[in-house]
Amino acid sequence: QRLWAGRDPIGDRVERDDVWWTVVGVVEDVRDRGLGDDVESTIYLPFSQWPTRAQVVVLRTTVLPSTLADEARQAVWTLDDALPVTEMRTFDDVVAASTAAERYRAWLVGSFGVLATLLAVIGIAGVTAHAVLRRTGEIGLRMALGAPRAEVVRLVIARTARYAVLGIAIGMVGAALVTRALGRYLYGVEPIDVTTFVAAALSMLAVVLAAAFIPARRAAAIAPLEALRHE
Repeated sequence: QRLWAGRDPIGDRVERDDVWWTVVGVVEDVRDRGLGDDVESTIYLPFSQWPTRAQVVVLRTTVLPSTLADEARQAVWTLDDALPVTEMRTFDDVVAASTAAERYRAWLVGSFGVLATLLAVIGIAGVTAHAVLRRTGEIGLRMALGAPRAEVVRLVIARTARYAVLGIAIGMVGAALVTRALGRYLYGVEPIDVTTFVAAALSMLAVVLAAAFIPARRAAAIAPLEALRHE
């Protein structure tokens, strides 16, 4: 993409350290030093043509990798019993070690997010329930004038839902702006994830509606004259 601009590089040549190499294959982008690093230009060279002192051997197996440790060592030592075999790790261990800092940050931010959500749920439920209870007199008056209880409850919930939708819309805009600052901590995930945003919005809307429905239904169940005494 950088050197050939979309052309097929197979058979072409590239220079490294005053040596020209023929391209025989192309691989996907690799972040071999960490997920947070930028993709760098990388060349894979045959060991026979570019020998180095340290080597990494990768084994693919269908059995538990830890059971092959002794067999892997013996396979190397059959070639040269003086070759040291160190740092035998599974790919899961390698990936876990390379993402330890990112996972800790994600856990920390996630914990604060859960705490903030719980506080928001408690606050929204309390404020909404209190606002509906203050309208108990209005509910009693509507029922005294002949309004069905179900219609009164629906009216209270609809009015509450309008404010909830407005607040959620403002919150979504604020969240979309905040995700820009978190983008550099995300790998393989878009900052604005539609599924997450929709789930959060629906969860908050459900909390508000539940907080409005329970006291509205309770107030509508009271006799009209009793409800009017709250005024």
